[in-house]
Amino acid sequence: VKMRHSMDELPNAISEIQRRIQQHVRLYEEVEGFCHQLSPEDFRMRWDLVAGPYRARHLLAQKAIALQEHEAEFVRELLREQDELQERLREIEETLHLFRSSPAYWDISSLSMAREAAESLLERIEQAQEDSKNINQTEITLERKATDYTQIHRYSFDFNPFYQLWAIVYAFHEDQTKFRLGAIADKDALRRKLIQTYQVLEKTVKTLQTSTWPAPIVQLGENQLLQMEEFQLLLLSESSRQP
Repeated sequence: VKMRHSMDELPNAISEIQRRIQQHVRLYEEVEGFCHQLSPEDFRMRWDLVAGPYRARHLLAQKAIALQEHEAEFVRELLREQDELQERLREIEETLHLFRSSPAYWDISSLSMAREAAESLLERIEQAQEDSKNINQTEITLERKATDYTQIHRYSFDFNPFYQLWAIVYAFHEDQTKFRLGAIADKDALRRKLIQTYQVLEKTVKTLQTSTWPAPIVQLGENQLLQMEEFQLLLLSESSRQP
């Protein structure tokens, strides 16, 4: 685009050069008026000067055509990327609808499956955010209107509490399992981690309570808070037994 703008200014520059060339050509004519025979080199230089602006305009026209074709290729690639992103956004919206409508994603018995599905959707939303920024930058570079991708931020905002819930629940159950197997030596560190995780989950549940996520999802979060409280009491009792 910058090259195109630069080329748009060249015709005026060529016209100015042509005006100066005409002045120099008149000097040749004045010399010939004194019956002075120009040397072959001077004669060739004179007509090269005359032909210079026409050659420059011809070359400029060729370059302009090549540049238009190059820019058109960028536009085709941009349109392809826009179509691909739009298709992925439709898939993201369908997955969000699935999470909201399918009880399989509300049940603690589906912990591993739900967590993996949430991780996958998070990655797709983050990739869509990055791709939308790149597309908008290309649109600006090509002086086209930037496409509105604000729905991606809405997807991220709506999905974040659901993702946080399953991420926290999964980590909590992993810690519980390790504790029961005796694989955690520092119980005080585990208790401190549990307190921090509890605070995050409490905020997440409050967000879910005011969101459009189904009630069973909110209930799942509330149940996990109760389990964390019970687990924390267990850790405290374990610590009090240690000498």
